Amino acid sequence: MTKTGAEKPAGKAGPQGTMVFRAADVPAAQDAGDAQVNAAGSRSHLLGVTDPVKDMRIALRRGRTLVGRRENNDIVISEPSVSSLHAWIISDNGVSRVMNMLSTNGTFVNDQKVHEATLVHGDRLRFGTVEFIFQMGEGRHSGGGSVRSRNRRLLMVGVAVALAALVAWIALRGG
Repeated sequence: MTKTGAEKPAGKAGPQGTMVFRAADVPAAQDAGDAQVNAAGSRSHLLGVTDPVKDMRIALRRGRTLVGRRENNDIVISEPSVSSLHAWIISDNGVSRVMNMLSTNGTFVNDQKVHEATLVHGDRLRFGTVEFIFQMGEGRHSGGGSVRSRNRRLLMVGVAVALAALVAWIALRGG
């Protein structure tokens, strides 16, 4: 199992545990013009921090977004530290993940080199030396927080229910 809970395809792991994927292994974008139709503020997006993307807002569409130096990528970054096909960003059901695609200079989330990672609002995402801040769409991070904080709340509720059940069981035993 990977960190996201998906089964690894059999026989596709490289010598260092690197997973090799075909484009068909990951859902493609449902709407090619999806990112252009919706404003960056209402969708998850990347906010450029360093040159050559400083202050740019790049909306992420649903499905797979290709990031790299090559002109046929969805996000083209003309910077030598970025590989031709550097990474994929996969967005579905309000969750976005980044996957490094065997880039030379690595993909980093909050200064940690990653092969694959789930992104949360405010994460610093770096391809080579080019850095972005990942921002969730409007309403997806307010009040409810990130996927991690939602899971933490669910865990706390579960613990509270278990403790209440334990107290009730002790009281019924007369103890």
